[in-house]
Amino acid sequence: MLVLILQPLPANPNIILCVSENHSTNSFSAHHGIFKDLDPTPNLDQIGKDGILFQNAFCSNPRSGPSFAALITGMHCFKNGFDQDNNKIYESIVTLPEVLQNIGYETSFFGSWELGTEPVGFDHWEALADPNIMYNPELHTKLGSFKVQGHATDIIADVAIRWIQTKRKSKKPIFVLIQFNGTKKPWIPPVRHLEMHEDRYLPEPKSLNSDYSKRAPPSRYQEMSILKNLDLSSDFFLPLQNTSSVSKEDIIMSIGQKNISRMNGEQISAWQLAWNPKNEAFRSLNLNDEELLRWKYQRFAKNYLRCVKAIDENIGRVHESLVSQKDKKWTFLYTANQGNCLGENGWFGSSWAYDCSVKVPLIVKKSGQQKSIGRVNKSLVQLIDLFPTILGHTNQLTEEFFLQGLDLNPLLDGKVENLNRKALYFNHNEFPGYWMVPKYYAVRTNKFKIIHYHQFNEWEFFDLKKDPTEQFNCYETTSYANELYDMKELLLKTRSSYGIENSEKSMPEQWRRLYRGPNARKKD
Repeated sequence: MLVLILQPLPANPNIILCVSENHSTNSFSAHHGIFKDLDPTPNLDQIGKDGILFQNAFCSNPRSGPSFAALITGMHCFKNGFDQDNNKIYESIVTLPEVLQNIGYETSFFGSWELGTEPVGFDHWEALADPNIMYNPELHTKLGSFKVQGHATDIIADVAIRWIQTKRKSKKPIFVLIQFNGTKKPWIPPVRHLEMHEDRYLPEPKSLNSDYSKRAPPSRYQEMSILKNLDLSSDFFLPLQNTSSVSKEDIIMSIGQKNISRMNGEQISAWQLAWNPKNEAFRSLNLNDEELLRWKYQRFAKNYLRCVKAIDENIGRVHESLVSQKDKKWTFLYTANQGNCLGENGWFGSSWAYDCSVKVPLIVKKSGQQKSIGRVNKSLVQLIDLFPTILGHTNQLTEEFFLQGLDLNPLLDGKVENLNRKALYFNHNEFPGYWMVPKYYAVRTNKFKIIHYHQFNEWEFFDLKKDPTEQFNCYETTSYANELYDMKELLLKTRSSYGIENSEKSMPEQWRRLYRGPNARKKD
């Protein structure tokens, strides 16, 4: 049972937690990925230098809804009920904003809320009516809805900053939860960044043209291939050349086309000036598959980095609105619901247990910290740790209940160098689904990772020291027999410690044949 002091303490800090829906650590300069020389996140980098960067931070379920649910409940998704999109958190579970509200915080939410209900536990909230709309979106509030001109990333920051500023003289501490949706497919940047990186040829990940021959079968049956699954019109904004065979309804349902149709005159003019010459140049090319893959990768990666740039700019604005309140204590946190494949393995999405998908940025900065301390912590941490960490920082949590995360405050305060955590647990529970990534459960240590795609009884085992990009499945490599045995035992013990019955069985052969082999295709 959670025991809380119900009277707020004057020392309680203001807390701002900013979350992106999917942020590749490769696009975060401090993680020294392939884009580090482009300086994609200068504001986040500076905040990290003045605070603490967690170099080995991970989600637990690399789907946006389940991961966000895990963050605000401090529980894995199999425990809180939201184990796949369109589910709901169990009504009996108390969320982080509800607890903070109960101990005297004034709470607010801004941005993309995708948990199937109206935001709960907030005194004030402004949520995007449609998380897929980036231009001139509609915001829902407790009092009604209204449309705002501009790009969603800027608007989310605008309304959050406006609320923070109204609370400058408040005697109550505030908790602000902001979720940016700017890095969602099909990666629609604000018009001010449409030309950014256009004069560059971006570096490619070594695995961009992977044939998956040294991996288990799931990688060969996914539907997040840059070459095969990104559409020229829907994802790259090229006008349809032949519309006679395409229904009007299909065009309207394209997220990219829907956003373009909402633009005002100034926005559509800037959009067309930026894209028309590039689109015409592409039409004049006759690219083979390898050339087309590289062309698509360049346009996808540039748009993604443009979207990240907009988020970074607005993170800087939100951060400044907090730290400018010199008379108050505060804590600022930034993370993401999940990572994102940014060309690794030729992919553009998430949902895997691979690091490109489950690894997330995490920085924490507190008022009173010495500037430019530049601490980097390499402990294995997970998003479920943020609930107990934030409550621990308020000095009002006297007993943990049901929380599966760990309090990171001893790391933040320099009392310990490492967490006493040997492994992280991951699971994914949506198949068939949008990306066609099979259901799995997995365990990761600092040295190894084991993944069980239990529906197909397929396994992957990676040596993370020798193979950090997880290209070579060592499951059947005899020289790893002892390590494989130990990791299987660890997987069973970890699941048992969470109260999970190890009863998942592979599906019947007839079912498996639907998704394997030359006739494999998506099934409802």
